[in-house]
Amino acid sequence: MKRYPVFRRENGPAYATVMGVWALVSLGSATVLNAIGALRFRSALVWSAVTTLLGMGIMFVASLINLTKLRPGYSS
Repeated sequence: MKRYPVFRRENGPAYATVMGVWALVSLGSATVLNAIGALRFRSALVWSAVTTLLGMGIMFVASLINLTKLRPGYSS
């Protein structure tokens, strides 16, 4: 049986959207951390970018594991 291809050219816009969301969430989180005085903005931005990307990475790997189980023509 042939596996479903996960990394395809057609998924490019979705990956770009995810990276845009990552940047926005990181910026928002850094702004909040800076506003409450927890960290300076640059440190907050680095912290937010890393932790947000790690969280999104966990979800991506979970999705990837589920996608590798799919086969073309699969229906539940």
